[in-house]
Amino acid sequence: MNVHPLLQKVTNNISKHDLLQNGHRILVCVSGGSDSVALLHILLDLQSTWNYELHLIHFDHGLRPESSEERHFVELLAKQYNLPCHTHASQTLKQESSGIQEKSRIWRMTTTEKTLAEIRGQWIATAHHGDDQAETLLLKWLRGCHLSNLRGMEWKNETYIRPLLNCSKLELQKYLQTKSQIWMEDTSNHSSKYLRNRIRLELLPLMKDLAKGELHSRMQDLSEQSAQLKEWIEDIKNILWPESINWHHGIFVEELKQASPMVQSAVLHNITASLGLDALDYLLVKQILEQLQTEKNQWELHLPGKTILRCEGKKLFVPPSTTISPETTVINEIQITHCLSPGWQIDCRYLERTETISLDGMVLFNISPTTELIFRYRRDGDYFHPHWKNKPVKVKDFLRDQGIPLHQRNQIPLVCYKNEILGIYPHFRGKPFHHDKKKHLPLYVRVDHRK
Repeated sequence: MNVHPLLQKVTNNISKHDLLQNGHRILVCVSGGSDSVALLHILLDLQSTWNYELHLIHFDHGLRPESSEERHFVELLAKQYNLPCHTHASQTLKQESSGIQEKSRIWRMTTTEKTLAEIRGQWIATAHHGDDQAETLLLKWLRGCHLSNLRGMEWKNETYIRPLLNCSKLELQKYLQTKSQIWMEDTSNHSSKYLRNRIRLELLPLMKDLAKGELHSRMQDLSEQSAQLKEWIEDIKNILWPESINWHHGIFVEELKQASPMVQSAVLHNITASLGLDALDYLLVKQILEQLQTEKNQWELHLPGKTILRCEGKKLFVPPSTTISPETTVINEIQITHCLSPGWQIDCRYLERTETISLDGMVLFNISPTTELIFRYRRDGDYFHPHWKNKPVKVKDFLRDQGIPLHQRNQIPLVCYKNEILGIYPHFRGKPFHHDKKKHLPLYVRVDHRK
């Protein structure tokens, strides 16, 4: 018996990439389009080889008049092959005015992963194919992706498997035609409103023609070379920076300059991943690299997401956001307001007179138990009264006079009451809080940052 070439290709994909094993329970995402219907039939045809169990999941976004017909079509498919079908309809997406694609994606992903857990399944199978891979690579490139991240989707990651990544859409549709299987066309796929659709409808056909049938192969080669480049860059980074780079702590400029331009640009691009920003355009990376070559030791650039990249002295870092939402809590019956960036942990308590004060941290005196403490960073116009001076001084000037490195001055926690700075953590107490006048119990404060 001759095996259909597409079935043989997918069989090889499953074996080569270890996509599933005997007895697995698989949740198949079926929209009703040709890609997902082909995936379903392929998995049905190969079911005897691996003896897996199939469940279907379908989403009705409620955004198009024909969406209910597509849901009915998928439910009939499930009934035809006696498969469990999990359908989900949204009543809220059609009320959204912006970001519908992203909100839809998050809804589908969250619901699918929840359903997989409910059925105690092992994998979520999606019908992403070679054309989708090409679209993904081109979309990344157009958005300014770094060369080491110019890769498509993985064959499997977390709970997702994609057995069709080296198959073309045309192959899938021809396979369905041999089985006389119809499918539903999603009219939104023909809209040029979205960038991905324009790539699919306008750019890909031209590139396929120019590549003379080798486009998928060329894209796969590019993806593999990008992965190899990323692995090389990671090896170099691990040598230069054995510990992962925390952009709030910063990185020494001279260390960065010693790396090759490719490693420098990759490290800067990693800002996006570590801070959850939108894609950092390579033009902006080049702008940062040009700034690093100047003699200036103090400058800043505005990144996407209202984030600032700052160079102060010897360090390049991302200062804590100035729009941090204050969090008020009670620690050991002391009310505090936390205005520091995420990662800081605060501990405070009043000490007994008999306790030996040999603790790490800071001890402040003469503070009433009813005082509401605020932990924050310095602001323009802040004044502090050191115990050895006759009058307050600007915090900016005080930190400079104490030899605090420029890159650290905006990251030092201040202990405050309203607009008065009680102490600059951990070494400097304000004049009224330096000597114990026995009015109140000493206040112990400790501020730690999780690495």
